[in-house]
Order: sequence, then structure tokens, then C-alpha cells
Amino acid sequence: MSRDEEKRIINVELYNVREEIDDLVQQLHGAIDEEHYEEPIQEEGSTAHLNELSRKAENLKSKLRIIEVQEENENKISNFSSKLELEAALIDKESDVDLLDRNAKANALARLIANKQTIAPLTIGIYGKWGRGKSTFAGLIEKNLDKINQKIKQNDPIDRERYKKSYIVRFNPTEYDDHKMIWFSILKELYLKYDAETKLRGRIKFAWNSLVPSFRSNKAMYLFSGLLVISCILAYSLWFRKYDSLDDTIKNTELYVYLVSATLLVSSIYQFIVPFVKKLVFVIKPLSNKLLHQILIPDFKAKLGSREEVKHSLDKLIKIWLKKDENIVLIVDELDRCSEKTIVEFFSALQLFISSESIIKVISMNEELVALALANNNQFFLKDQATRDDKLSFGHDYLQKYISIPVYLNEHSDYSTFLEKLLKQTNFFDSEEKVTIISIINDITKIKDITPREVKRILNLLVLSKESVISHFEAMKHKVTFNEYIRWFFVFYFNPDESNFFVASMKKVKNQKKYKYMRFESMYGSFMSSVKEDSHKRIRYLNKYVSDMRIEVIVAADSLIDKSLIR
Repeated sequence: MSRDEEKRIINVELYNVREEIDDLVQQLHGAIDEEHYEEPIQEEGSTAHLNELSRKAENLKSKLRIIEVQEENENKISNFSSKLELEAALIDKESDVDLLDRNAKANALARLIANKQTIAPLTIGIYGKWGRGKSTFAGLIEKNLDKINQKIKQNDPIDRERYKKSYIVRFNPTEYDDHKMIWFSILKELYLKYDAETKLRGRIKFAWNSLVPSFRSNKAMYLFSGLLVISCILAYSLWFRKYDSLDDTIKNTELYVYLVSATLLVSSIYQFIVPFVKKLVFVIKPLSNKLLHQILIPDFKAKLGSREEVKHSLDKLIKIWLKKDENIVLIVDELDRCSEKTIVEFFSALQLFISSESIIKVISMNEELVALALANNNQFFLKDQATRDDKLSFGHDYLQKYISIPVYLNEHSDYSTFLEKLLKQTNFFDSEEKVTIISIINDITKIKDITPREVKRILNLLVLSKESVISHFEAMKHKVTFNEYIRWFFVFYFNPDESNFFVASMKKVKNQKKYKYMRFESMYGSFMSSVKEDSHKRIRYLNKYVSDMRIEVIVAADSLIDKSLIR
């Protein structure tokens, strides 16, 4: 007998049993009259017969499920492909591609920054939680500024008329997470950028501009050094040239003459020649190799609190570096990852740079974390008596003094475009799997905030899992396709406690005839009654993706999560 014929016979028999059950129930209970309804007296024999028919129906349904499972497994085996194109993980760092369609906003900000009519000083704050894409957005602003610079370089008449050239300086305060070094660190990055842009010509220009004020403030020293050099020359001319040879000079020269000459020579070398050589070495070597040297900038670490020294050096650098239609764009990233003291010191240091009309600041941060840090470390704020909301209010007000334009990277409710662009970078998922991933993530974002970073993390976990799913496929009694794995993975990822409870319960009953090979939709009601109320909404959204999965397949998919080492 063929399988289709067997199914047909079972279905006919099941239909007849159900008809018989319906007739018997009608006889036992009768038609319900809501006005004159009375509890019917059930006959013991009829009830026993009803129970027997119910058991028969369950047995028939169980036989159907067994046949269906056999067919499903055969279908999965025939469509199974062990081909696995190993791919690198999706790197969780600043993206070079605009995956979130934010380039238009970044371009508008870049044009605002570079516009000659923009009134300085200007500080732009990029606000968003961790993983929201702040670094990528700052990178998009930088790329658009680079495009403007390129057009200016190509003598585009419109851009030359409208925009300034921007020197972009990236500053990551986490690399200098020492609140005592922030002033120095920012200035150091500016000097490094100046050296990279101007090279030898800039070093010579800077050295010359350093010598002139040095001469003015140390006239006596330079005059004394000059006199020493002149004295050496006179001594040589008047004394040593009287003799024809070195032997005659040695024989006819008194000891005191040697002592005086040696003193003049040593003093000349120390006072004039050594500083000159240092200046020469400075000109030859990059500024980055001499940053801590007194000849380039003062040792700010040794002069903590000397804000005027920093301000003076900053003004000097800007005067030497920038032309009329040029500015500096300081992009500060990862501020919210610093210690609270470093965050506070950064804003203290920022006061020195805010006053400069030639420096535009772009600062990305988690506004809430920075606001709390500012509140917790402000000596005038009574934090023991303040609630969290009070601190946030104080921190937000504090930030408003520094941030001219706040830009908020809001929550995403539709990741379709983002995922399509991201998944194009890999051949790891087939078209059906991609549709499943995009659909589930978009449904979840309706009830839960998911950041772009978390989306990448989910995809990386799925990449990590696929090899395990493929390698265990043949050994599995109940076959699990990768698409089925993806569907259960999302239930587990967003509801780990509830999914663990469900799988543990199913392991206990899956071998009972009543539950064997049942689908999740049949267990949904009892499952929902046993989970926390705050999980109901997430599970309802995910139910449609796993409702047709059999409990044995779910248990097998869950075991693959363990084998993939992601639990």
C-alpha cells in the first residue's frame, strides 16, 4: 500500500470516528437551550464509549503525524545541501557603507560645517545608545567633508565660493583614558594632523615661528652665545694664527690660554651649537617623533592646570597652520566609554577649544551616560539627595551649554534596507533564510528596541551556528533545516528563560503518544499559560514563525544551540 493510500484510509476512518463522537455528544448533552438548560444525566456506558472513541481518534491522528514526519524528513533529506561557504563574521565596527540610509543627513551636516556662512564656534552632538551607529554616522560626515575638500581642490567654482577646506582630526578619548592627559591629548592630535598635512615645509615653518618668539624672550642668552662665538673667532685669529704649525703653537702657548680657549669652546657648544642641532633634528624628523620635547610644545603633563599654556600653543598652531578659508573639524568618538572623571575633564578641556572659531567639534556620545557622569562628578551637585531623574536633568542642562546642534540617532522600526545591504556582503544565507531573518527582526522591532550592533551580533551567531547545523544533520533522528533553526533561534534569543522551560517540558512528554510529533501551535496555549506576562507580546509575535514546527524538531534545534556554543 502506498503512503498516500494509507493516509487516505486513516483520514476516512478519522472522519467517521469524529462523526460518531459528535453524534454521541449530541445524545448525551442534547441541543443547548440557554433559557431552560439543565445539566444532563450522563449514562456511564455512553461516557465510556465516548472516551474509547476519543482514544481511537488520538491514535489515528498519531498515525497521521508519524507518516507526515516521515515525509517531512525525506523531503528535508532530498533538499539538504552540505555545501558551506565559509565566511568571515560581520565585523562590529564603524561601517564604510551607509547601511541605515543616513547619508543624506550626514551630507547636510557636512555642508553646514564647511559652509563659509556658518557662525562659529559650533559643536555638534551625535546622540544615541551603544550600538546605534554613532561611529558610522561620524564617519559619513567625514566622508562627505572629504568630498567637499576634493571639489575645492579641483577648483569647482560653486564649492570654492561656498565652502571652506576642512582638516579632519579624529580623537578617541578612550586611548587616553586618563583625565589628567585630556588637554595634552587633544592638542597632540592636532599637532599630528598638522605634521601629516604639511610635512617638511610645515616643520620648517613651525621651527622658524618657534625661534622668533624664543629669541625675543631670551635676548640675553642669545647675545651671550653670540659673544662667545665671536670670542672664539677672535682668539683663533689673534693668537693661534701667529704660528706656522701646530707644534709651534703647542710649544709657545701657556696653560692658561688652553683653559680659556677650552672654556669658550665648551660654552659655545652648549649655548649655541647644541640648541641649533636640536632645531635641525626637529626639522628633519616628523613632529610625531618629537611631541614630548620642549622644543615643540611645552610638557603639559608637567604643567597641569596651566590652561593658558595650552591655549597659547593652540592659538600659535592655528595661526601657523590655517589660511583664511580653512577650518579644523575635531571628531570625538567613544566619549561615553571613558571613566566619569575623564568625561568631566574632557568638557573642562573643551572650554579652551570652544572659543576658537577655527575649530568645529563633532562629539558622539550616549547622552544619558554622559549626563549622569557630569552630574555625579559636579562638586556643586548634591547627589546624595538627588534622584536619577534629577541627575539626568542636570546633565542634560550641562550639555546644552556645550552642544550647539544635537543630532539624535533614533530607534529603527524597519531594518529591511539595512539587512538587505548587510546580507549582500555574504553568500552565507539562501533567499528563504534571508526572508525569514528580515521578517522576524522587523516584527521584533515593533515591540523591542534593537540596535544595528545587535542585529550584526545576531547574524554573526547565525553564521557561527550554520556549520554545526549542517555537520549534525545526518545524525539527527528528527531533521532540522537551517531555516527551522533560525526560527527557533529567535525564540530562544529573545526569550531564553521561556524557551528553556518549554524545551525542558517537551523533553518529558514528547515520547507520550498523545504529544508525539505535535506542532508548536497545539502546545501554544499551555505554553503561554506558564510564562511570564511581560514575555507574552514577544512570544505572540514569534509564534507565527514556529507554529508549524513539531516539538521534536524544536527540541533538536535547541540542542544545536548548545552544540554551536552560543548558549
